[in-house]
Amino acid sequence: MVQDGVSGVIPVVDVSEHVFERISGDDVTHHVSDRVVETCAREIARAFEEYGAVVVRDERVSEQENDAFVRLLQRYFVQPREIKMQDVRREISYQRGTTPDHVERARDHADTAKRLGQQHQPTQARSRADPKWRVMWSLADASSATTASSTTQNVVPLAFEKDWVETMNGWGKKLLTTLNNVCSLLAIGLGLEPDVFEKLLRGGEHLLAPTGSDLGAPDVVEGTVLAAFHYDMNFMTIHGRSSHGGLFVWTRGGERVAAHVPRGCVLLQAGAQIEMLTAGRVLRGFHEVVVTPTALHQTHRATNEASRWRVSSTVFAHVRSDVLLTPLIDEDTTTAHSQRACSSSKLHQPSSSSCSSSSQWRRTPQLARDQIRDELQAIALANHD
Repeated sequence: MVQDGVSGVIPVVDVSEHVFERISGDDVTHHVSDRVVETCAREIARAFEEYGAVVVRDERVSEQENDAFVRLLQRYFVQPREIKMQDVRREISYQRGTTPDHVERARDHADTAKRLGQQHQPTQARSRADPKWRVMWSLADASSATTASSTTQNVVPLAFEKDWVETMNGWGKKLLTTLNNVCSLLAIGLGLEPDVFEKLLRGGEHLLAPTGSDLGAPDVVEGTVLAAFHYDMNFMTIHGRSSHGGLFVWTRGGERVAAHVPRGCVLLQAGAQIEMLTAGRVLRGFHEVVVTPTALHQTHRATNEASRWRVSSTVFAHVRSDVLLTPLIDEDTTTAHSQRACSSSKLHQPSSSSCSSSSQWRRTPQLARDQIRDELQAIALANHD
C-alpha cells in the first residue's frame, strides 16, 4: 500500500519578510540583525546538506495566487488531447509549450535504488515514460539571454489568451524571487558570498514548468507513478502547493520522505548543477510523484472533471548557459565535503579513489549549456546530434 508519508520531515524554515528585505538590500531600517539572518542561513544550508531540500515559510507567498494558477492549468489540461497537441513544440526539445504524456522518460536509476533500504525503495526504479503532461513557460529575461532558446517565444493556448500571460508570469516570477532570496541565504550558510549563486542565475533559462496528470483516468490507481524516480537537471527547483500532493524525496542518507508543503510555504530542492558547483556539499535531490490514497479520495470527491487533474506549481531555475560547472569552494573544503558525501550518501556512491581525490566533482568542467543538452537527450526530450 502506498503511504502518504513515512518517518522523517523536511525542515521548515520560517523566513520573515524583513530577512528577505535585508539580504536583498531593501531593509534600510534594519528590522533584523545579522545574527537573525545568519541563523536562517545556517538552517537552510543544513536542510540542503542533509535533505537536498527545504520548506520555507514566506509571508509574500499568496495562496490565492497559487490556487488561481492551479485552477488555470487544470482548465488547460482537461481540454481534449488534439487541442493540447497544437501547443507542442517538439522541434525545440519541448522547452516551450506542451509536452504530451508518455514523452518524458527518467534515467534508469535501478543501480542507485539497490543501495536503498527495502522500506525506502522507489515505487518504480526501472525507466518508463511518465504518464504526465507538462507545460513549459519561459521566465527568462530576454535582455540578458545567452542562448537562442532564451529568446524563443512562449506558447499561449488559443482558448486562454485573456489571462494566461499575466497568470504565468505573475506567479512564476514570484516563485523565482523567493528562490533567489533563498539562494542568497544558502550561500551565506555555506560560507560563500551572498550573491555568488544569484550572479550565476542571472540570465539563466528559468522555466515555469507545471505538470498535469489525470487522476480520474481508468488506469490510475493507488501507487500509479506519475513521475518516476529521478533528479532535476537544473540548479534548483521551487514548488508551490500542488493540487493533490504525492511528491516524495530522498534524503542524503537514503530515506524516502513525503514532501508536504504547508499553506504559505514553498518547497525548494537541489538540482544537478548545484551539486557540481558545491562539490557535493549539496547533492542533487532524488524524488518521485506517486498517486496516494489521499489523492484518490480527493479525486473521488471532485465536483468537475478539471479538478481531477493533479497540477504541480513548479519553477526550474538554471544558471546561465555560459557558466562553467566547476566547484566554487576551495580545494581543501571541496575534498573534505566530497569525502563526507561519499561516506554519508546512499544515493551517491562514487569509487573509493574518487572519495580520496574528490574527482567525483572535479571532472573536466562542463558548460551549463552542454550539461543541459546531455540531460535532455538522456530523458528523451532532445534528439542526439
